[in-house]
Amino acid sequence: MDLFEMADEELELPEHQPGMQLYLDSANPSEWDRFLPLGIFRGVTTNPVLLERAGQACTLDNLERLTRRSIESGCGEIHLQTWGKTAAEMFNNGSQLALMAGLGTAVLVKVPATEMGFSVAEKLAASGCRITLTGIFNPGQVLLAAGFDADYAAPYLGRL
Repeated sequence: MDLFEMADEELELPEHQPGMQLYLDSANPSEWDRFLPLGIFRGVTTNPVLLERAGQACTLDNLERLTRRSIESGCGEIHLQTWGKTAAEMFNNGSQLALMAGLGTAVLVKVPATEMGFSVAEKLAASGCRITLTGIFNPGQVLLAAGFDADYAAPYLGRL
């Protein structure tokens, strides 16, 4: 995988729009091609489970390829979930995902809203990564995400 470095002034992020944003929760590029042109979704969000369901490998190399593919599909932002058995693994993978912003799109690192996840998210944010806290199942986690000042919180609305 290539690593990308950019000065902050070179990184142009999409204009932030207040209010709720909708994202296509999929790791399937054919779904991106079908639904992104409708203008309903601001971008794409994915995670290891969705990658597995779509027959996609959960590797940095494959996520780089998918990020490039999302740009071709007109994706405004892509949210890629970090993974790992330890906080160190999650931080390392998340850091590498964040560098994919150098490909020319806004990349946010999704981090599960768990005790370990909040620890990792804090370190990623301190290093300049944009963060989406995911796996929000209850109002307490929403408050923690707001207090953490995450860029986004991804609630599971059916479980809130």
